[in-house]
Amino acid sequence: MFSAEITNFDGAIFSGERTSFRDATFSGQARFDSATFGAETTRFDGGAFGGGFTSFRGATFSGQIAKFDGGMFSGAALSFRDATFNGQIAKFDGANFSGETTSFRSATFSGRATGFHGVTFSGGSISFRGVTFSGGSISFRGSTFSGQTTRFDGATFSGGHTNFRRVTFSGQLTRFDGAIFSGSASFQKSYFGSGDVSFENPKQWDPGPTFDWDTRVPWRSECWKPENVKPLKWPPSAVSR
Repeated sequence: MFSAEITNFDGAIFSGERTSFRDATFSGQARFDSATFGAETTRFDGGAFGGGFTSFRGATFSGQIAKFDGGMFSGAALSFRDATFNGQIAKFDGANFSGETTSFRSATFSGRATGFHGVTFSGGSISFRGVTFSGGSISFRGSTFSGQTTRFDGATFSGGHTNFRRVTFSGQLTRFDGAIFSGSASFQKSYFGSGDVSFENPKQWDPGPTFDWDTRVPWRSECWKPENVKPLKWPPSAVSR
């Protein structure tokens, strides 16, 4: 357990075969800004971050595996802004983000597999704005976004497959505006609640993601497009970059 008011690993370099903070509890602020995690395996799975501020801003995860599975992030603010995950696997499966703000803004995921499977995002604001997902597969399958705002504005999805199947978007505002979808992607069986959901002005929609209301024969679609999902004229039209 790390019970200091501030635990500071800013700029630290972790190398070797394994770096493990598995099941660690940080009751104060935890800072890993610009740290380099170069060990073959980096483990934060089962960790609890309950301090006022947790930051991995500008951190680099270059080892084979980075695991945050089952992590509990309940502090006031969490930042992975500008973090780079260029190892083979980055996993946050089953994690819980309940802090006031959660930010992965401008982070890069370029490994073979990125997993946010079954994650709960329940804080005030969740931001993946400007994130680049360019690895082999990206999965948010079965996750829940119930925070007030969820933003993927300007995000790039260019991996082998992006999976948003069975995801719940129940917040007041969900934005994918200006996103780039250049690989296969699916939002099938997902729930879009009653809040404002927007996929307007994508920079690329080729191939476009699939939704339950998408079909070449409209009367055979599984459902009608919810009125709260924009644009009203579907599918969205890509705009010039």
